[in-house]
Amino acid sequence: MIVMKFGGSSVQTAENARGVVGVVKKAKTTNATLLVVVSALEHVTRLLVSISEFIENGNKKEVRGRINSLVNLHRYLLSSLGMPCARAEKALQEFRNLLLLESCGDYPRLRDTVLAAGELASSQMYREIFTWFGVDTEWVDPRQ
Repeated sequence: MIVMKFGGSSVQTAENARGVVGVVKKAKTTNATLLVVVSALEHVTRLLVSISEFIENGNKKEVRGRINSLVNLHRYLLSSLGMPCARAEKALQEFRNLLLLESCGDYPRLRDTVLAAGELASSQMYREIFTWFGVDTEWVDPRQ
């Protein structure tokens, strides 16, 4: 088994995304089982931390604004790759679901739930990117 981990700056831009796809395509020629892990896009974690704080404080307007920023950031990457944004709507739903969260009195747990949305969205979106560029992959939900 080959495990490949790509950090936030490695998955941020269209140029970098093409590079990631190339590395994975090359590794697939070895016939080894691959496990590809992608982080949240660069700067996403910082936005998610602020979202968790605004959820905790009950400020839905700020939560909504930052979620829109996250969605637009991901859509920009897809459009830069020439991909229709609709291909990643399931991934982007991870961010929209944050609007449903309420303060639960357990801030660390809330923060962890919010921060996980970055990797969940990124990994689902990258599954679509791999498919778009002809790399057959399977997305595994780590919550299962």
